[in-house]
Amino acid sequence: MHLEDIFKIFSGRKRDVLYCLLNGRETDIPPSTFSVTLKLFRERGIAEGNNLTDKGMMYCHLLDKIEESTEVIEKLCSFFSDHIIRIPSPLIPRLWELKEVEFLETKESLEELQRRVDEIIMQSNNVNVISESDALGFIEYYLHFMLHIMENVQLVRSLTTREVLEILLNRYKDFPFNKLKKLEIRVVDEPTYMGLTVTEKYMTLNFHKSNGSYDFTKDTFSSSPTAIKFATDLFNYFWDRATPAFKNGEFFI
Repeated sequence: MHLEDIFKIFSGRKRDVLYCLLNGRETDIPPSTFSVTLKLFRERGIAEGNNLTDKGMMYCHLLDKIEESTEVIEKLCSFFSDHIIRIPSPLIPRLWELKEVEFLETKESLEELQRRVDEIIMQSNNVNVISESDALGFIEYYLHFMLHIMENVQLVRSLTTREVLEILLNRYKDFPFNKLKKLEIRVVDEPTYMGLTVTEKYMTLNFHKSNGSYDFTKDTFSSSPTAIKFATDLFNYFWDRATPAFKNGEFFI
């Protein structure tokens, strides 16, 4: 069945009939509309008698996820209106998993987020980070924070660009990288244009501005298991395609 056929079948009050059958509740749907739609659903194998078939149940949940993903797309593109948002295509149908994220942009909320993030990382086992900018001296803060958490975490995986890697190798050549035994770094061939941190306890995700610069004024946060799963899979998508550069306290690229 083509997508336009699906939307046609479930358009208007037909969608109401679908949920009426799902929930078994009376609605204000005119009897004639209900009868005609029910006949269509039966012909399509969506309903049997006055109940949804397995096929009908699957379509019902599919439509829910399409609607929820659409709402997330609208929220992301509105909140990050002048930003680069490039979600890998395999993950776009799962954007509904971000429906519970908080959108933060006030100075107070962002400062509180940073405090919460630092605390949560200290209590986390595995930390995954995408960081592609040295704006406001972020790399120096990042390196010293890595030293600080080495005793607490099991593994930190960090994705960055070759440009940032060159900064690490040249500007910070005297830094004691050999002490970062639990840190792994990989470099991406093309920037992801996003900032991401995800552990088993929380996730944050933001996007770079349209000119490619990092934006410190907007962020998202969630401790929802579904959002954490999405963010972890988003990270792994880029991690699996990146080039190893640092492990066991040594650079090898």
